[in-house]
Amino acid sequence: MTNVVVVIDAAGDNHIVSDDVIDVDVQDNQLTHIGTCELLIDNTADKWGDDFEPNDTISITIGGAVMFVGFVDDVTPCLDKRGVLTNQMIVKGRNYGRYLTDYYYTKNYKDQASGEIIDDILSGVGDPLLYTDPGGTPNVKYNCQRTKLGDAFSQIAALAGYDYYIDTAGRLHYFVAGASDSGVDLKCISGDVTSNLLSFEEYEEIGFDIKNKIEIHAGSVKDHWTEETAASYGNFIGVTAVTDETTIYMYGAASLKAVAAANDVTFGMDFTGDLHGYTTIDMTRYGQAKVVFLPETGSTGDFYFRPVLEDGGGNVITFTRKAAGQGSKGFTEEYNAALYKWRTLSFPIGDHASTEVKAIQTSGWWHGDTAFDWSDVVKIGFQLKTGAGMDTIYIDALYLPSIEAKCSTTENPASIAAYGTRMHSEFRKQLQSQKELDDYAAKVLDHMKDPIQKFKAVAIGQIGTKYVSQTVDVRAPDYGINALTPYIIVTLHHSLHNSRTTRGWDYITEYSLVAQDTDPNRVLRGDNYFQAYLLQQARDRYEQQRAMMDDEYWLGEVMTGITPQIQRGATFPTDMNDGDEFFLTADLTVGANEYYGPALYKYDATVGDWIRNPIVMHRNAFPNAGGEVTYDTIHRIDLDIWYRWSGAAWVQIDFAATTLTGTLSATQLKKGIQPFDSTIFFYAIRAAASDAVTFDIDVNDAGSGKTTITASAGTPFSNFSAGDKLIIQGCEDSDNNSTAKVVDSVGGGGASITLTNMLGGADTATDETCIVSVSDAVRWTGGTPAIWYADGGTDNINAGSGHGIAAGGNWIYFTAGNANLTVTNTYANAVGDTVGIVCRVEVTATQEPIIFPFYTRGQNLSLDALAAGSVDTLVLTADAIIGKDFRTARNVGVAGGPAGIRFDANEIAGYSGGVNKTFYLQSADGKAYCGAGAVVLDANGITIDGQAIYFNDAGSVIRGWIIGWGGGAPYLQVGAAEDLWLTSGAGDDIYILPGGGATFTYMTGWVIPDKVDVQDNLRIPAVNADPAALANGDLWLRTDL
Repeated sequence: MTNVVVVIDAAGDNHIVSDDVIDVDVQDNQLTHIGTCELLIDNTADKWGDDFEPNDTISITIGGAVMFVGFVDDVTPCLDKRGVLTNQMIVKGRNYGRYLTDYYYTKNYKDQASGEIIDDILSGVGDPLLYTDPGGTPNVKYNCQRTKLGDAFSQIAALAGYDYYIDTAGRLHYFVAGASDSGVDLKCISGDVTSNLLSFEEYEEIGFDIKNKIEIHAGSVKDHWTEETAASYGNFIGVTAVTDETTIYMYGAASLKAVAAANDVTFGMDFTGDLHGYTTIDMTRYGQAKVVFLPETGSTGDFYFRPVLEDGGGNVITFTRKAAGQGSKGFTEEYNAALYKWRTLSFPIGDHASTEVKAIQTSGWWHGDTAFDWSDVVKIGFQLKTGAGMDTIYIDALYLPSIEAKCSTTENPASIAAYGTRMHSEFRKQLQSQKELDDYAAKVLDHMKDPIQKFKAVAIGQIGTKYVSQTVDVRAPDYGINALTPYIIVTLHHSLHNSRTTRGWDYITEYSLVAQDTDPNRVLRGDNYFQAYLLQQARDRYEQQRAMMDDEYWLGEVMTGITPQIQRGATFPTDMNDGDEFFLTADLTVGANEYYGPALYKYDATVGDWIRNPIVMHRNAFPNAGGEVTYDTIHRIDLDIWYRWSGAAWVQIDFAATTLTGTLSATQLKKGIQPFDSTIFFYAIRAAASDAVTFDIDVNDAGSGKTTITASAGTPFSNFSAGDKLIIQGCEDSDNNSTAKVVDSVGGGGASITLTNMLGGADTATDETCIVSVSDAVRWTGGTPAIWYADGGTDNINAGSGHGIAAGGNWIYFTAGNANLTVTNTYANAVGDTVGIVCRVEVTATQEPIIFPFYTRGQNLSLDALAAGSVDTLVLTADAIIGKDFRTARNVGVAGGPAGIRFDANEIAGYSGGVNKTFYLQSADGKAYCGAGAVVLDANGITIDGQAIYFNDAGSVIRGWIIGWGGGAPYLQVGAAEDLWLTSGAGDDIYILPGGGATFTYMTGWVIPDKVDVQDNLRIPAVNADPAALANGDLWLRTDL
């Protein structure tokens, strides 16, 4: 009989109900990731009465393994099949997965790591589940609109190709789908005693729901094409760099940032190559399009922002509207660029009387090619005209009511070839960006393009499989699975029934398994179509409801083109209703409440106040306290520093003008920033003649007008190169030293050089002794390695040289991961987080280069004072070194560290490795500890615990020791057959005073012949009267008798 322990904690009372448990069922499924349990409990004589309540904790342990931890949902009496109440009760509960339906969240996320999004969502609702971001997860874009955690996590995981489960400790595990192995093998092998499968359903391939051509649409284009879609925008006229901007935006999580390279540019989307599911767009249906835009802060002058369209015939039209008579629809001409505010432009589109194309520019109308075809639009863009004071604009919330947002073309040719075309369409209005549409469509196609391979299995109870989404390895040769093959657990059911058995087993585990990552709805659809249909309908209704966002009023999704307008002003209206929006133009104080402007506010009748979303401000001071909204951002213009409101304070979000404190380890720094040492040596390129090797200088070699210098032996010019500028000193063929001569060629592998011009003077027959130097080149040595970084890394450097170095200051630097050095006369090139300077070179035309090496190992640094967060060096010399933590090697005194010495403000300590101390001297009490604390030296003397004091002679031979035995008398012993000598040195007496007294005592006992020799100097006191308190055997001399 399988051992089961069931504990229900009711109001702090742990009720162990194991003895009364009749049946235990623990289930989990990949569709909801919510585990459930059902307990059938004997309640004879109303033993458990009303002890259990919803939310009491339940713990179920089977065979010593915790299989379920959760909360009570329902407690009901048991009604058997006959409809008769029994003396039994049923307790139902859910595990920590319950939180997936208890919490919902609203936030838009830019394209970022999916694991980070899950972490942020959990943090936003108070971390009901434990979670650690695994790091390195794929990027996805996701928007939460009152989305329950279970839906959010499943959708994020599906987009990323990941999966998850929640363990019995309430921790969410996030991993690549199919990559979490439960470690359990399921076998169905005839005659194999290790087989643990009791039954095995026939292998199935479900293909009735294959889909290989996917279309996902989301209604009208609402910010889809201005939400992280910069790659869709190109240049029509002039050059404009369009990028995604994730810090300055009006809606969603991003806007488009357009930087113009000229004062008049046109840019936009070209659909002719199949963009966002279109090759051409039919825009004949009438409506009012909208867009919002913002000039870059600090801009000046006027600018023009105009919508532009082009049809398939090359006809181009532009919309303009002047400020005069604009009403509330915005204008396109002569905006003040210095006004850092979002602007809204509404403009008509469609083949309609109010969209007649004019031949010449007319305010409030499209103008251009009058033959423009609204049914064949291939380009949608904007014209930006600016002055010298502006080149950047932000664009957001592009709304095109007559154009449907849909995914790009998504189909799988291989699946179509194998199974025929099978189309699938979904309406997902909650998908607020093109990237979400495309990513979702790709994931649907990936999950549905192939048949699913699945089967059901029943095994002897397996406590090793606790969670769905993990894999088990299956081997069932009779079903074509000849080797252990991983399958993903879609549903899981642990059943322990004391009232009945399955083939003799009271505890069994049932599985639904699939061969590949897929939508769990497909598995459920094959097993229970009606249940799958109901779940799909419920999901669709929920998705539709959460897609009904308040900002649709602003986006103006009204097909007539008539849109609610937002009032604006310096004070709020007094006749507001719930949901009214108002644009506050400046800061406002109302009683004790502060409101910041300019900003868009909405009236919330439930709280009786105007509320807003976070905004970006540019000010010389912080606004009055009390009006902040979490994630508000302010640019302090006076400090040129950005701050963000954390919910409690303004927190700086950049490092400008910042004093940084704390400790950074070397491994946190990039190579070019870390301290480093090198063994690279730099030297000038020079050849000097001597008595042994003379130079033959032919001033005018064969009348060529060139001078040749030839060495009598060797190749002293091997490091020279054509083009080198020379300095020749002490030349006997010239009255003066020659400078600025240039090498034309190097001959004989360095045996000679020929100059492009001639030296002065005439040839002589005398052997030449002179020095030939290069003024614009240096050489250096290499090493394997030659650069040592503070984090322990190294780089190899090749030996080499730099020629043709420019006159003036130059720098030689290394690049991390590159074995070659680089010479530059631009300092900015030699500094950064991937490079490091190793030499400074000064070049002139009249002398050899002046070389000053940096960071060369063995160089000295002389300072009056050195203050540093960390010093890592081989040798450090100073009259006084003041620091907090000194170690003889890195990580001494740290777990896993080496042996060494470490001293700080508290102690000097020796370590044999890791954190094992061998000795230490403490500053707090002045005590010295040795032998791992067994020996203590303090004001009381030397204390030795459990050890002895040994005495060795000069040859390190033990001659004796003193030891205090546990619970016994101290013991003094000599080694081997040595004698024990007690001597007072120059004194006369040796005193033995028991008990620490000052009175002599005497010895009684036998002196054992041949065993102990006692030599004693007898002292007899001389007195003139009998002493008092005599002891037996005392002697004295009476001097008065």
